[in-house]
Amino acid sequence: MSTSRVLTETLVISNHKNAITGLEVLDFNNTEALCSSSRDGRVLVYNLRNDNEILREFNKHSHFINSIAVAKKAQKVIVVESDKIGRIFDLNSTEEIILQGHSSDVLCVAIDYLETKIVTGSVDKNIYIWNAEGKLEKMIAHTIENGHTDWITCVDFKPFDENEIISGSYDGTIKLWDIEKKELKGTFYDGKLVDDKTVIQKDGSMGVKALNISADGSLCAYGGRNGKVYIIELNGNNELLTSFDVSEDITSLAFGLTEMILASGTKTKIFLWDVTSSEVLDTIDLGVYGGSCECMSLAWYGNKLVAGLKNGKMIFFEFFRRK
Repeated sequence: MSTSRVLTETLVISNHKNAITGLEVLDFNNTEALCSSSRDGRVLVYNLRNDNEILREFNKHSHFINSIAVAKKAQKVIVVESDKIGRIFDLNSTEEIILQGHSSDVLCVAIDYLETKIVTGSVDKNIYIWNAEGKLEKMIAHTIENGHTDWITCVDFKPFDENEIISGSYDGTIKLWDIEKKELKGTFYDGKLVDDKTVIQKDGSMGVKALNISADGSLCAYGGRNGKVYIIELNGNNELLTSFDVSEDITSLAFGLTEMILASGTKTKIFLWDVTSSEVLDTIDLGVYGGSCECMSLAWYGNKLVAGLKNGKMIFFEFFRRK
């Protein structure tokens, strides 16, 4: 393992009472802020420049919150829940819009860079596309040819493209979609571009739990129940760049913002991976933070990494180069 770069813990916050399911960083009222969601039914907004003071709290949720996305320019947070709905909250007025349409728990959400389209994925195996006002515009149903055959657990837009998304599912695949045309552009299984008809995973052992796209849109990392992280090149032929095995469920992923690095959360650890050199730079043992320490969410801001754990703790790390 290289020791030239390390993660150093700088802060632990324990405001949530249950698993932290989403972390997003944004500028709010001229300050850098962190938005966190939790299965305790709350969304908290922290001032990262003023001792992590809580700026906003949204607590109207009677069920688990499973994921969040942030419209940074519009100053809104989109929340999806286990009661089949989503909500769009205005961070300034705290007014809300309900997203209603899924027939089961909504597990994931993303918003495009123009902040005009929202996508959600659900236990019902369907992908819904909404406008920014909360109106349902389109649906990619599991019943279409080559649709997902199991829960949709993660979804994201390609940066700088309001029509291309990537979705991940417990069926073991990630799929690249053109949502304007409702057209499948490719399916990956076990890191390989495949014909959907060759995917025969029935026992859930390949289920995808997390995906993340690099800020420049060139790479997509995904992983899940088989303990492997796959990094796909999105420019060109959509080929596997590299993969690594950590022998534990992959539960969260986040590409760095200052270097081509990838943080990977599991049930007991965080691995920091150098994508360019294909080596592990650091490993954080989460057992020191108590029981139920599974890393459920990750987010970078600058050279700092925030990890949200299943026990409700948020751990802050600084990434630095050792001279």
